Amino acid sequence: MMHMTPLAERALSQSIEKWEAVASGAARHGACPLCAEFRRDGAECVGCPVYEKTGLVRCFGTPFDQFLENETPENARTFADWLKTLRNDYLLIVKTY
Repeated sequence: MMHMTPLAERALSQSIEKWEAVASGAARHGACPLCAEFRRDGAECVGCPVYEKTGLVRCFGTPFDQFLENETPENARTFADWLKTLRNDYLLIVKTY
């Protein structure tokens, strides 16, 4: 079961917005809000919703891998859409209580 803190939820929303902008061509790949929050002070992704879902650091095992191999708008869109599933997973858990 995934628990998302308000900080994680905010960073996830900002990351989704960033990747949607990359997909539309309005932004370039760069700093990620999730990484900015969860890859500091020696904490390698602990608390990040992506890490909580995959158990892997640095977005390994996600569509981000495909984006790194081929930085296309389509691959950025696929990653943005995948990030949205994290929010959906959380909302489904909340609704069951």
